[in-house]
Amino acid sequence: MNTLVQWGLTNLILFALFATLFFYLRRANTRKVEELAERLKPEALAHGWNVATELSGRERTVRWTGTEQDVRWKAEDIFRKHPKSSSKNRGLSVTRWHSIGLRGTSAPVLLMGLPEGTEVPKAQPPPEGMFGALAMKAVYFALDKTLDLYFGDQIGQSVDAGALKRVERYEEQVPGFAVMAQNPADAANLFSRGLAEVIANHFSSAPESMQGYRRPWILFLPDGVVMARMGEAESAAALAPLVRAGVAITRAVRF
Repeated sequence: MNTLVQWGLTNLILFALFATLFFYLRRANTRKVEELAERLKPEALAHGWNVATELSGRERTVRWTGTEQDVRWKAEDIFRKHPKSSSKNRGLSVTRWHSIGLRGTSAPVLLMGLPEGTEVPKAQPPPEGMFGALAMKAVYFALDKTLDLYFGDQIGQSVDAGALKRVERYEEQVPGFAVMAQNPADAANLFSRGLAEVIANHFSSAPESMQGYRRPWILFLPDGVVMARMGEAESAAALAPLVRAGVAITRAVRF
């Protein structure tokens, strides 16, 4: 057998081995995701919710749907495995909650949840000159990418981060949140409907899953309310505080 044939045969065997390994790993991961759905179904049914799971590449998604107090909603718990996963760096997880079928604000209003004890800086006029313009561009670029991270590409790309303005006068009513709006009149409308009181009721003594770096961001859009926080919702019980807060906020501000 000549060298070229040996080289080709060796590579063919290696390819077959890798393909077989990939197939079995994929099947094992799919089975784990299916087993997760089966484990979560009794919890979901106990709340009157539905649950399903999906595996796409390195991304595992748990989808929940339900109706609470006439508010239809959906939620997704997304875990994206890190390419170089380890015990210290497994990946990134985010949990999102969306209202369904409701009319919302005329333009985006964002409440950025901040960890307890974080002092929200006072709004300052943008720096002048070229360096000031570059600094502002960097700030809005970072905000734009964070919106994508929290709310997903589709929603994140529908919000122009550069068009959002601080609405400082409402921040004293919602400690732990920075308030931004494309149209400040939308923020005024939301707070006139009792938004601050609802947030106080659901966040002043929130469980650990809604505190610290996992304090949710709340986004009001023309088609409803979206909330998102870092971390997985590993059970219906872990998701429930986000559902209750989302339903209460939606009921308070829906138009």
